[in-house]
Parts: sequence; C-alpha cells; structure tokens
Amino acid sequence: MPLRSPSRYQPLAAGVLATAAWLAALRWTVPLFLSFPALAWFCVLFTVAGAVYLERRLARLAWGIQPTALPATNEPSLQSAVSSPA
Repeated sequence: MPLRSPSRYQPLAAGVLATAAWLAALRWTVPLFLSFPALAWFCVLFTVAGAVYLERRLARLAWGIQPTALPATNEPSLQSAVSSPA
C-alpha cells in the first residue's frame, strides 16, 4: 500500500480525534467519570475497540486480504436433515 494512500488517513485521523477527545474529557469531565465509573470504562472499551477495528482493517488492506464469503460445502444442512424423512 502506498505511503500516501487515502486508506491510511482514516486511522490517523481517528487516532488524532480520539486523543483530542480523551484530553478534553480528562480536562473537563473527571467529576462525571468519578460519579459514574461505568461511563469511564465504556469510553475506554469504545476507544480500544475502535483502535483494534481500524488497525485490523488497515492490516488487511496492507496485506491485500479481501473479505470473502464462506466456501460452499457439499454437506447437507441441518434443516434439510430434519425436514426430510430417512
């Protein structure tokens, strides 16, 4: 993937925005986070999940891996086995 590829800009922009959001939240909302610890943990999990998602997507693009459907199998499905008498 080229260094100046547009696919690289989205994770970079998301990282900059997440960092700015955390700095603002820690500057002005500490009492809120202390009052509701679950809110703080939700924000942490949301940040980590977003970072992992963007990293995996960027890695797939860099490695050239395309999402594919599951391969078709010749095995009968459970539904056809249940509905047809033996």
